[in-house]
Amino acid sequence: MKKILNILLICSLLGVSQTSVIAKNKKEKVKNSDKIEIVKPEKQKVNKRQERKKNASVQRAQKSTSKEAKGMYETKFPAITSQIEYADMNGEVTLSDCIKLAITHHPTIMSAISNSEIYKTKIGQAWSNYFPTVGAGVSYSRNDMLMSTMPANMSRMMQQKYNMFYAPTLSATMLLFDFGKTKANADMAKRNYEASRYDAESSIETVIYNVKVAYYNMVFAEIQKSVYEETVKDFELQ
Repeated sequence: MKKILNILLICSLLGVSQTSVIAKNKKEKVKNSDKIEIVKPEKQKVNKRQERKKNASVQRAQKSTSKEAKGMYETKFPAITSQIEYADMNGEVTLSDCIKLAITHHPTIMSAISNSEIYKTKIGQAWSNYFPTVGAGVSYSRNDMLMSTMPANMSRMMQQKYNMFYAPTLSATMLLFDFGKTKANADMAKRNYEASRYDAESSIETVIYNVKVAYYNMVFAEIQKSVYEETVKDFELQ
């Protein structure tokens, strides 16, 4: 009798454990079905031939611009190749790409660089007062002289004779001293140029800061969106 009771007890325990295992498997299946699999997009392979063509087109576009503007842009701040085409090709934009795009296309920075170059040219313009100036010209004169003797076959009308004179002239002038006026103007132009440089650098730093704030706000919004979606799913399961 005891053996029979032991056998029944063992069978009941096995049945309970099996049902608990089945229940756990069902719960795991339900959880797995509720979870959303996030599939990361594969990065597209960059076609080197297409990239070279696009770089060549960018270089041709840069050559078509005026030499003065190109030289100004490269002397003060190095030219940064636009990353728009690269970002469109890969389907993603990093923080460094955003900063490069802002620096190369923001009108405030372009205006600050142009103003800086204008003030730079005024320095040489101020010192040019000390440079010599050269002038050239030609003078012309004509003297009318009466003939004292006349041939027999000529009428009694007096005949005139003309003497032509050409005198080339060349002049050079140079400022020796103006009581410090030229030097003061040159110093003022130099200070204005330095101030414009600081304004340009400040504009660049401000644009970079605004880009970083906007970028991280966007990242925070994406994370916040995913958290809200997970919260809604948890409430739906309950």
